[in-house]
Amino acid sequence: MATRRPFIDRILIAQLAAALAIFAATPSAAAQRGTMSPRCASHDLDAIDVIERLSRLADPPNTWLAEAGFDLVQARTYCLAGDEGRSVALYQAIVSGALIWGYGIAQEGE
Repeated sequence: MATRRPFIDRILIAQLAAALAIFAATPSAAAQRGTMSPRCASHDLDAIDVIERLSRLADPPNTWLAEAGFDLVQARTYCLAGDEGRSVALYQAIVSGALIWGYGIAQEGE
């Protein structure tokens, strides 16, 4: 099993928190519209599920998780702005990227 790097983990978490704060504070048409289509919502749930499951692994891919978090926020922004195509593409990239790390329900005992 790989050695944990708590310092690097804290840096990645801090970077993700900073990105979320920037996206939350940025005024845009997305904030004015404020609705998510059912298609976006479905893909959003799939992406969240993948991120949560990978974060519970014994040796999670922290860099990938941070990037997936950024992509999730960007996908939500696109979706709220009405750009469903770009948002769905990002959501699908998150789920597809999880396959690289061996994500699978069977691997987690479900």
